[in-house]
Amino acid sequence: MTRHSERLHELAAALARAQGQIDPVVADAVGYVGPGGDGRSYRYATLTSVWEAIRPMVVQNGLAVVQTCKPGNAGELRLTTTLLHKSGQWVSGTMVIPLLTPTPQGYGSALTYARRYGLAAMVGLCVDTDDDGAACSQLTSASKAGRPAANHRSM
Repeated sequence: MTRHSERLHELAAALARAQGQIDPVVADAVGYVGPGGDGRSYRYATLTSVWEAIRPMVVQNGLAVVQTCKPGNAGELRLTTTLLHKSGQWVSGTMVIPLLTPTPQGYGSALTYARRYGLAAMVGLCVDTDDDGAACSQLTSASKAGRPAANHRSM
């Protein structure tokens, strides 16, 4: 669900300028899908690299981002990402993703995933190579054991 302020003209202009300054973010981590991490591997951009890619343009254009969780149904996480402009104009969107593992670690993994994709979608950031959705679409033995499926960082 998307919501926004009554007017968007100043926010839209600032976002258009910002998007002209954004380059695709580099996939800087490796995740694995399959039993025990022995399955297929894929590269994805971490939350840190997404923030590093957009932070300068956010600041230079009078923008800010707030991400908050909302109560949801059992077994799901709801994250609202709001893009704010110094004029007071704003736009927000809520994403709902399943919690594959109902533990604090599972919640943290789902929250990081939602924050990364919510943030990238809100500002129009793309990743040069990304298939992290594969990790959320399959319940692996690693996630059954309470460990995130994507847990190896490349150097």
